[in-house]
Amino acid sequence: MRIAYIVLSCKEYELTRLSWQKATFFKDVDPKDIYYLGSRMDEEKRLYWWGANDDYLSLPYKIVDFFRYSELDYDWFFLMDDDTFVLTERLQRHVDSLTINAQEELYSEGYILTHLAHTEWGAYYSGGAGTLFTTAMYKALKEKVKTFPNDYETPHWCADITLALWINEIPNRSEEHTSELQSRVDISYAVFCLKK
Repeated sequence: MRIAYIVLSCKEYELTRLSWQKATFFKDVDPKDIYYLGSRMDEEKRLYWWGANDDYLSLPYKIVDFFRYSELDYDWFFLMDDDTFVLTERLQRHVDSLTINAQEELYSEGYILTHLAHTEWGAYYSGGAGTLFTTAMYKALKEKVKTFPNDYETPHWCADITLALWINEIPNRSEEHTSELQSRVDISYAVFCLKK
């Protein structure tokens, strides 16, 4: 099962966080499977940009652009932040162990944050821990984003919450895993987030 790593980033961290990721856990991942959503288009450096501003409040728009303009052929997608370090071998083992048809099932999982569960925003996946989803979910989100007008305003300034709201609107989606997924050491794949 092939995994595409989609990393939310910005110009400020190209020489630090992105370099650290490449030198550590991404060193054994094919660079062609890594997509940094950054501040400029440079496919050789795996940087992708379609016009969103390069600030924290624009991260949801980088995700909009990714779903609007990317055309990728993978079984699984892992959307993460640039301060997340991942145990890629564990993630691969986890994906390989799932009995999910990635081509057909609308499935996503991640570490669920519940501090907003009783508000209009609801529970959502932590971007720091990453969100894993099938190619079927990728295609469903692409179809959803196609309906957005060019001047679309995201429902929330937080990219994680925005993604969760979109996923929750996808009909017939599979149940997500809860926080137990990453609290069990034997299957945990998101290690930690750096702090500035």
